[in-house]
Amino acid sequence: MAATGVFTDGYRAKLAQVASDFLNDAGKIQLDLVTFRVGEGGSAVPPAPDVPSPTRTDLEADTNAGYLSFSKSIGAANISDDGAGTLTVNCILSATEPGLDGNGLRSGTNPHLYEAGIFDEAGAMMVYATFDEQVKNAGSQITISIVVTY
Repeated sequence: MAATGVFTDGYRAKLAQVASDFLNDAGKIQLDLVTFRVGEGGSAVPPAPDVPSPTRTDLEADTNAGYLSFSKSIGAANISDDGAGTLTVNCILSATEPGLDGNGLRSGTNPHLYEAGIFDEAGAMMVYATFDEQVKNAGSQITISIVVTY
């Protein structure tokens, strides 16, 4: 499942703040992306996703009562940068996710997911993405691949 994502304004501000301090030998900015969060927001008219906005600072699900969000760590193996301007983050929801499976709030007990955020070590959202509806059923794994160009 591919998701459309944008770097947030928070990401751009962080880049300006850290500028040359985090440049490695390859000339890439090093920011630790440590968690992802998926949510039942990101779709005003289900099942169509909204266009992702770079001005978001959190998931829609976290700012609207009655929407579920779920957070999980990202392993380094799930993040890749091709060095040519494309960052890919694979967000993997395993077959069993306590706190997510059977806890949907917006569209029944199985969560209907439309959005994801990628967060740094300080908890600031660096990437916001929306995608076509993904229903998380217990016993099924979902992989959401967020691709962002820079």
